[in-house]
Amino acid sequence: MILKPSLEIAVYLDKDLMLDWSKWTAPSKNYLLYLHKIAKIRILDFLQSYVNKVDSFHKWADEQLKKYHENDLKEFRLLQDQFKKKLDGDI
Repeated sequence: MILKPSLEIAVYLDKDLMLDWSKWTAPSKNYLLYLHKIAKIRILDFLQSYVNKVDSFHKWADEQLKKYHENDLKEFRLLQDQFKKKLDGDI
């Protein structure tokens, strides 16, 4: 088995330097303190976690909106169909 060399480039944030900033909100500072075993925060990991949460929220919100407006959407589609038929001369 021949191993091919690889290179990984990553960007990290220094947690201790970040904690020196005095304007963190309490939840933000608590999150940084929660990461007590990690000296450096890999930005890609942090962002991926955030993107996953945002994506989950958008999917949930989309489903809620679809449920809430279900009857409105059905009526809209019916009106669209009627309009298309009228344009085609079927009515």
